[in-house]
Amino acid sequence: MECLGNGAFDFLPKPSGSISLDIDKVKDDLITKINLAHKKCEIVCSREDIKKDPRKIKLVKSTLNNKKIEAVVIGASTGGPKALYEVITKLPKNLGVPIFVVQHMPPTFTKAFADRLNNNSNLKVVEAAEGEIIEENVVYIAQGGYHMEINNSKISLNKEETLWGVRPAVDKLFFSAAKTYKDKLLSIVLTGMGKDGAQGTVEVKKNGGITISEDESTCTIYGMPKSTFDTGKVDMVLPIHEISDAIIKIVEGRGNGYGFRKI
Repeated sequence: MECLGNGAFDFLPKPSGSISLDIDKVKDDLITKINLAHKKCEIVCSREDIKKDPRKIKLVKSTLNNKKIEAVVIGASTGGPKALYEVITKLPKNLGVPIFVVQHMPPTFTKAFADRLNNNSNLKVVEAAEGEIIEENVVYIAQGGYHMEINNSKISLNKEETLWGVRPAVDKLFFSAAKTYKDKLLSIVLTGMGKDGAQGTVEVKKNGGITISEDESTCTIYGMPKSTFDTGKVDMVLPIHEISDAIIKIVEGRGNGYGFRKI
């Protein structure tokens, strides 16, 4: 967890046993991640330039209604631990809403991830438990190996079929949250491979919620945020270092005129 929080590109769980043929099962995944890590190294310098000079990000202003937000949902995959650390540790302890997080991560890792965030955040951060009553000012991290959904005022965990090849899936969380919180929901899709979160974002917007995706300039992998943006249902595209401030402003009802969309 410390390596991921300090910027390690990604990880693979150790194959079972001290000497095991299971390594063949992770070969393709390992090769893919090595190639992606190499590609990231080629463009990291230009991303640092963008962080130093925000004017290099082309944006167009949009308008958001000052609506009351009652919950925040966040989805991430590759590069997510560092991105989530950047966002969650900057939020105040009296934010006033619960935050639900799906980070694509296998079992045994999510508890350690939640503990690390909890030790460095103003908000309480926990690994979500089945039937847990939802409270304000708590960040709920989905357990590895379980889909996390919101059932009225409680957390619901299940082992239904994987979605997009993953469990937990961002879309599962977003759909259930949109049903529960409707237009009082803020959704955020951060760095990661694939399309998880895109359909969920459409559902959030369909129910009147506010949607954000991370800008390509700060993504480790611009996959999930791109798929989300391509739906045309994203209200704001922001670099990672601006997302915590956006959450605070929107939750406080100061989101009008704050939104930007990339052109």
